Amino acid sequence: MRIAVLTSPHHVHANLVLNGLVAARGGQVVAVFESTRLLPGRSSVNALAHYLSVSGPAYVTAQAVKQFSFRIARAAYHLGGGRALLHPLADWRRAARANGTVVESVSDVNDPSFIARLEALKPDVLLSTLFNQILRPPALKVARHSYNLHPAPLPHGRGVSPTFWLLARGECEAGVTWHEMTPRVDVGTIAAQETFDAKSFRTEHALYSEAAKRGGRLLCTLLDAIDRGESPSQPPRADLLSSYDSLPTRAAYAQLRRRGNGLFTFRELVGRS
Repeated sequence: MRIAVLTSPHHVHANLVLNGLVAARGGQVVAVFESTRLLPGRSSVNALAHYLSVSGPAYVTAQAVKQFSFRIARAAYHLGGGRALLHPLADWRRAARANGTVVESVSDVNDPSFIARLEALKPDVLLSTLFNQILRPPALKVARHSYNLHPAPLPHGRGVSPTFWLLARGECEAGVTWHEMTPRVDVGTIAAQETFDAKSFRTEHALYSEAAKRGGRLLCTLLDAIDRGESPSQPPRADLLSSYDSLPTRAAYAQLRRRGNGLFTFRELVGRS
């Protein structure tokens, strides 16, 4: 099996999934492509301005601090001699490159030159692991199997930041889903899904991390099924109502804080929660 991955660079939670993937199937991961876009179809400056306008300075600053802190903690982990690939702070790139995996950036996943690059790798499976670009049909046809990881129990929680919205609304059930990619967002056939109780989580980071860990385990099961020549699919749960959310808003962030919840703690970022 030849696996190609689309992800976002230095993503705290994609890191958890990719660590497990490289540990389990490093020799089969032929390439990982990291998006250079902050938001699809927008320049970095325009995307930042849009984020600030919709989500507000407090939310955007907190997310920036989280991202910066994670990168510092990960660097300190490796400088301190950390070598365990499955540690939350381990950098999957080290092991991936040692296995001969190509690690490159992609600014537009639908650009014909990138699609040609992807086709040349001849992947059997294309995985979107918390990637922030939407694939159009030419890109989706490159591999026989194309799956996306979404940190919510689809069809509930479609769209952006479902773990944030769950905590902001005080919902009780969280989940994670691998589904077939289509040009429409988060509507493809469900390949694997798991739900879990969200009531004990007080930060988005903790909830998102739990979803990512479960998603990584589900991915192993999914790839094993593909090895057996299966194309796993399951119907969506009838009791899960379809919903869609966009970027977190200022009002929603204030609501999350009023519920006593937050985005992260520094102890969580270094794996000591």
